[in-house]
Amino acid sequence: MLNHVFSEFWRRAAALGVGLPPSDGYGQRGSLSSPGGAGSGGASSGSPGGADMPRRQRSVFSSQQVAQLEAYFRVSEYIDGERKKELSTVTNLPEQQIKVWFQNRRQKKKRESEPDYMSDSAGGGNLQTSL
Repeated sequence: MLNHVFSEFWRRAAALGVGLPPSDGYGQRGSLSSPGGAGSGGASSGSPGGADMPRRQRSVFSSQQVAQLEAYFRVSEYIDGERKKELSTVTNLPEQQIKVWFQNRRQKKKRESEPDYMSDSAGGGNLQTSL
C-alpha cells in the first residue's frame, strides 16, 4: 500500500516536472529518480503546469479604450465593481481584463515614480550610514 502511495506521488511529480533533478540515467538507489522506473512520459514541455498549452495572445487595446481607461484611472487608481461593469460595457472589454489593466497601470505609475524617489534620496543615503 505504501509503495503505491509513493508511486502515485512520483508519477504526479514527474508529470508536473516539480522538484525533480535531471536524471543521470543510472537509476541508483538513493537518488531522486522515481521508484519503479516510471519516467515522465514526455508530458511536460517545461511550461508552467506541465501542459502543452500555447501562450495567451497579448491584448491590444484601441486608442479609444485606453483613453477611457486612463480617464477613469485619473479619477481613481482603484476600480470598484460598479465602475468596472460600466467600463466593461463602454469599452467592450471583459471585467477581468479591466481589473488587470488597472493593476498593471498602478505598477506602471509606481515604476515611473521610482527614479524620482531614488534620485531624491541619493544624496541623503550617506547621512544614514554616518549616524
